[in-house]
Amino acid sequence: MPTQRDIPLPTSPAERESPVPDEVVATLRDLAVRARQIADQLTVVQAGYPPNAVAGPDPVFVALDQGVAAAHDVCADIDTAIGGLAGRE
Repeated sequence: MPTQRDIPLPTSPAERESPVPDEVVATLRDLAVRARQIADQLTVVQAGYPPNAVAGPDPVFVALDQGVAAAHDVCADIDTAIGGLAGRE
């Protein structure tokens, strides 16, 4: 097994940045689509959820709201990752 000393270090920026395999970008795009579907499904459930009769925020509604926000955050993170990878190609 080669040691770190045996592996030549890249000298130019082009050598330091390897091209990103199409499969990686495709997987990220698939994940973004799925995260958007989850956000959409949670939004539909949230819209159909009956209001709670007790005072204060409904914990189920709050959890759904947090789930929607988290799914959108995941989408944004994936979009950022794809954009960063596209800049390396």
